[in-house]
Amino acid sequence: MSQRTLYKAQDGMCPWCSLPLPADFTGTEIDHIIPRCRGGPHESWNMQLLHRDCNRGTGGKRRVLTDEARALADKHGVILRDPPRPVGWTRAMRRGEPYIRSTLEQERTEEK
Repeated sequence: MSQRTLYKAQDGMCPWCSLPLPADFTGTEIDHIIPRCRGGPHESWNMQLLHRDCNRGTGGKRRVLTDEARALADKHGVILRDPPRPVGWTRAMRRGEPYIRSTLEQERTEEK
């Protein structure tokens, strides 16, 4: 999917901050609504065009997914994966420090 196609589909607006995107695409990036690291595919329905600063602020490895991303995953049958573990988590566990459960594990527990 091209930046031009996304730009037209979004009426030239950034879905993150609701400000206009530059028509020449400078300072923009294509973002996956459901991050690839969480199981999101590289498909047109999972992509959006954002300002570079908006995209970098989302933190590509989001720990908590937006409601939009969850609904999109349900609609397309995407099985969500746990977010990547923080760097160094295995070292912390070997030292006997407590393990902090992932956000998805916590959500599963709360749903029961």
